[in-house]
This record gives sequence, structure tokens and C-alpha cells, in this order.
Amino acid sequence: MQTLGTVGSVWGDRFRVEELVGHGGMGHICRARDLTTGVQVALKLLPIARRREAEVRFLREAELLCRLQHPGIVQYLAHGTTAQGEHFLAMEWLEGEDLATRLRHTPLSVQETIALVDRTADALAYLHEHDIVHRDIKPSNLYLPSRQPGLVKLIDLGIAQATAAAHRLTHSGVVIGTPEYLSPEQAHGNRILTSTSDLFSLGCVMYECLAGQPPFAADHLMAVLARVLFEDPPSLETVRPGLPAGIIQIVEKLLAKSPGQRFQSAHRLRVAIAELGPVSTLIAAPQTPLTPPPPPLFGHDEQSLICVVLATQRIGPGDAAERAPESPHALPTDDRDALDRALTGLGIAAHFLASGDLLATVSQSESATDLAKRAAR
Repeated sequence: MQTLGTVGSVWGDRFRVEELVGHGGMGHICRARDLTTGVQVALKLLPIARRREAEVRFLREAELLCRLQHPGIVQYLAHGTTAQGEHFLAMEWLEGEDLATRLRHTPLSVQETIALVDRTADALAYLHEHDIVHRDIKPSNLYLPSRQPGLVKLIDLGIAQATAAAHRLTHSGVVIGTPEYLSPEQAHGNRILTSTSDLFSLGCVMYECLAGQPPFAADHLMAVLARVLFEDPPSLETVRPGLPAGIIQIVEKLLAKSPGQRFQSAHRLRVAIAELGPVSTLIAAPQTPLTPPPPPLFGHDEQSLICVVLATQRIGPGDAAERAPESPHALPTDDRDALDRALTGLGIAAHFLASGDLLATVSQSESATDLAKRAAR
């Protein structure tokens, strides 16, 4: 059995490892040489001792990539399994850096941001035409060959969802994706996602490129999900004065809470970008890191009270066994609907999360005491 990442080891009788360049939860990444063509390739390796979920995601990425060919998506070369059961996936070697790395040391200009979003939208349009939702659009999954945003490529389709196979590839009760870039429907744990979910995540990326910070960043997972579900990010007019109104409108539409209020396809997003016309080169780049804006002020004499409640119903092993496999929630559907109606009648905004937890916000009370009573009820 060959050791993962060992220099000189050959995989699939074709790819010889030259250097181990990274490793993580989904295996090792190596720079290798294709012995049939002589070119460098990126070789992703998955050891045997991995959870079944990691193996499923690894094979899903390989199966999806092998039938995709687009300049904005990393190019597939080959994949296979060794006699010992170790998996490998060979892709084109990209020289450059991912967007997350770029944003840590150098901000993008407005022109670079527009070019990056347009090319990403083109790649997403291709994916969506093939009934695939990426589900994890974020800066670290956007690679900049030669450090050029206009050449960006989508990478890592490990949690991409082929709509026809969603029922067998998606596990309920798990938040799939990266919290700061989740769409509200992902935060809810919806099993079937549409193309507009990817567009919301792309809106988060576009906002970060323009503002210098993610739109829904927080210190805790639940705080991030609460912001995704209930809050609008600070206005770009405030955090980045001077941006053209058309760009701000595009971002706001991408970040609409309701999928129906967003662009209904990546093609429509590209049309809106094309309609912007030339963008001034005189717009200053955002500060990096950008100082978070202060919370909005209501007025010198006005106060606003709000209470956030996170409720979890714990269940025993026997109860879990009786639950339907497609439902992550401890409460039966009828009971959840009844609870939702009761909360709505009390003026409480409530959302069930992917984990089955209930996240509710209580406001519009004249005193903190009344607010606490309503929250407790």
C-alpha cells in the first residue's frame, strides 16, 4: 500500500507525486506529474480510514467533474481507486491563489469584483443548466489563476447537489455549506435547493469584495444563522461610499431573503452586470481589514428592544429511532405547523433550523418585562 502524498508514488499507473501541498478533512492535495502528457496536475487523495460521508463527497465531486467542461470550472482529468481502496482525483494544476487568500492581503477593485462575479455567474449558469447546485460558493472555493480575478475558476464540488439525486445525497439535520455564505433556505436545512441559493452565496462574496468584510459575520454559528435569517447587512452606501447605484442594487437583489426576490438565474445576473456599462476607475478600494460599521442608530430619544430565543427539544435514542429519516425535527410536522401558527399569532418571527432547533425573535414590546414574558411564553 502506498503512503498518501509520498514523493515518487504513482497513482492509477499515470500520476507521479512530486510534492504534498496541503491536507485536510477531505484528504491530501499533491502536485503531481501526468506521465502520459508530462504536464503538472493537482492530485486529490483520500485514504481508506475516512468516514463514509467523506468518501461519498469525494466520489460525488469526481462524478460531477468528469461530465463538466467550462473555462470557469476546474478541469477534470481522471479519477480512480487503488487495489487497496484508496481514491484519487486528478485535476488541472492551477498556479495562483484563492480569493480568500487574496482578500487577506489585497482588496479587489470594483472592476476586478465585477469581472470575478460575471465569470463566476457564467460558471454557475453552466452548472445550473446541468441541474447542479454548488451549495458552497465562498472565497476559498474561487481560485484566481495567475492571481487574476477575471480568470476565476470554481473549485471543490464536494457538496454540490445534483437535483435528481438530492434525495439520496443530502442528510437532513446538518447545515451544509459555510455559515457566513449560507442562503436562508440552507440555514433552514431545505433538502432541495435551487439556483437562487448559489446566487445568494455569490452575493455574499460580492458584498465582501466591495465592503471588505462578509455581510453576516459573527462570533458564533447561531449568531451567524440569526443574521442570515433576520438581518440585512450594513448598507453598501454606508460602508463603501461612492459605489454606483446599479452595483448596490445588484448586491441587494442577490441578498434578498426570499428566493423569489433574487435574480432567477445566473444569466439574468449577467445581463444586469452588462447593463452597468463602464465602471469608474476612480472609486477607492475598501480598507483591509475594514473597521466594522457601528450599529444603526434609531434616534437620540428612541429605544428598540429585541429578544432572541433558541429552543432545542432534546430527544432520546428511542424517539430518534421512531422519527422519519427525512425529518431532522423532534416535533411531528402537524405539531410544528401548530407551533408556527401560535407564534405568528403572538407576533413572533420563528424559523426552524436544519438541526431542528427553533430560532425566534421577539420584539415590538413597550417594556423589557413585557418582552421577557412574551419570549418565555
